[in-house]
Amino acid sequence: MTDPTPPDVRDGAWPQTTIDRFVLAKLEAAGMKLAAAADRRTLLRRVTYDLTGLPPTWKATQDFVNDPTPTHEVFENIVETFLEPPGYGERAAFLPGVYQGTHLDTRKTKVDELIVNITNHVVTRRDNEDLVSRMDNLA
Repeated sequence: MTDPTPPDVRDGAWPQTTIDRFVLAKLEAAGMKLAAAADRRTLLRRVTYDLTGLPPTWKATQDFVNDPTPTHEVFENIVETFLEPPGYGERAAFLPGVYQGTHLDTRKTKVDELIVNITNHVVTRRDNEDLVSRMDNLA
């Protein structure tokens, strides 16, 4: 197996990873354009609804919007905060939208995909850890 060569894209400033280049090349080939980047308030609303099913509080919104940390870092921190509690995996089983990454207010963006990928990884990991723990208790 070899690593494929990332394709050339017209918008060379957008891709942050090699995978982004493949995604963007397909979009460009189909004559599609990227959705505009979401502002911090929108990012927080999306991740909070996706991971908790509830809107963010006013304080959480103000803290997130006014945080001087780069957006990708503060976003990763808030996602980790939501995914950290052990009960999250149990609750996530009842949130089918988390697995689909759907939003009614916009098209999918890289952040939407990040939410889905992180959630699926963490839920699967926690489910596996729980299964191993239960099996250990049976022995």
